[in-house]
Amino acid sequence: MAGQLSDRVLAGLVEAGVLRRESDRVLGLFPRTRYPSPTGGEPVPETEARRRMHAAVVSDGPVDARTGALIALSRSVGLDRKLFPDLPKDRVKARLAEITAGDWASAATRKAIEETQAAVLTAITTAVIVTTAAT
Repeated sequence: MAGQLSDRVLAGLVEAGVLRRESDRVLGLFPRTRYPSPTGGEPVPETEARRRMHAAVVSDGPVDARTGALIALSRSVGLDRKLFPDLPKDRVKARLAEITAGDWASAATRKAIEETQAAVLTAITTAVIVTTAAT
């Protein structure tokens, strides 16, 4: 089900011209499909989102709700270390905690991700048990 959703989302982004689909083989053996930007560079919305998040982390002022939500999501899934590799880790950690403190969206996002991970783990475990019992 999740694979079908991501396939539909990617197909929609290709149809809208945000991404293009490239299929090839790695080492002539392994099929690979990639979805780069049609311009060859990073998509403009991604570049803008990264710029806003970087500016929020290096500043001390308030952060707009949209950028705060992106930061909360990136922190919830552990992307903050990849998004801000050039900044001091202590500064990033402190600023992200400040931005997401008291933010209901970050707690809700973290809870939703944890619940999804638990549901997937339960489904896999059940499938393994059913498959093992059937053999």
